[in-house]
Amino acid sequence: MKTILIVFGVIVVLYFLITWAMFQIICRRFDGKFNPLAIIGEATNDALKPYAEQVNAGIRWAREYPSEEVEITSYDGLKLHGYYYDNPNAKAIMIGCHGYRGSGPRDFSSACNFYHNHGMSLLLIDQRANGKSEGKYITFGLKERLDIQDWCTYIQERFPDKPILLVGISMGATGVLMASPELAENVTCLVADCGFVSPWDELGYVLRHYLHLPATPFLRGIDFWCRILGGFSLNQFTTELALMANTRPVFFIHGEADDFVPCENTQRNATACTTPHVVFTVPDAGHGLSYLVDYEGYVKTFYEFLDMCNFPRNNVH
Repeated sequence: MKTILIVFGVIVVLYFLITWAMFQIICRRFDGKFNPLAIIGEATNDALKPYAEQVNAGIRWAREYPSEEVEITSYDGLKLHGYYYDNPNAKAIMIGCHGYRGSGPRDFSSACNFYHNHGMSLLLIDQRANGKSEGKYITFGLKERLDIQDWCTYIQERFPDKPILLVGISMGATGVLMASPELAENVTCLVADCGFVSPWDELGYVLRHYLHLPATPFLRGIDFWCRILGGFSLNQFTTELALMANTRPVFFIHGEADDFVPCENTQRNATACTTPHVVFTVPDAGHGLSYLVDYEGYVKTFYEFLDMCNFPRNNVH
């Protein structure tokens, strides 16, 4: 009996150590040379190789166009950072929310000039625990949604006469959708590109699909550490619940070949959405690549969406 108890105790300790390590790898900020998830960035770079010229041109635009570094304080006391790109002829403001371990200038690189040419100033934020924003843990949209709400309030107070287009990609799209029930009045419409429904579902998919692990036992352990150390729970909120209370039109985008956040996430979000919305999917596009893979289709559908929302824009291609 004593041996059984010892073995059981060792298994329990190992379980909590393993799930603690998984939590740290998944959620903790990595700013130095040590980055156990660098492989994700490498895989993304490989997917972008066919569009390198367009992406690099966009990154150059974001680096060279004059920008103002701005800051706000989050509800829990973190300094949050963003880059504001002024358009002297702006009819509106676009707020861009980047994806998991991304950055605004990188994730929106190919589209920055597109939005700017359409008569918008741009605010590209650094999500908490990314870039120049403070924070120890990434929370997959759960705390980020409150930061996004604060950024929208900041822009509305600074430019009270300008409508806001709120755009998110991947985790940023999830944050945008989760933020949707309580946004500043000037936020006119939302764009959600390849967002997931909930952190629980998305991490479960990654555990099963990439690591070939049984999701639920590990998710429960990871969620334990999320609650204890991160102050959030993986299943405390979903985009579906948020969209039931949303009052703004939504442009949903997803690549049908996305093997990181399956396209069914956007299908579920669109089904839950009770406001006017447009769904644009691209058969051969991977994660976050719809704009690049089918630019013509994207632009056409985007125009139709903005016109449906009576959102001001320039007529450029």
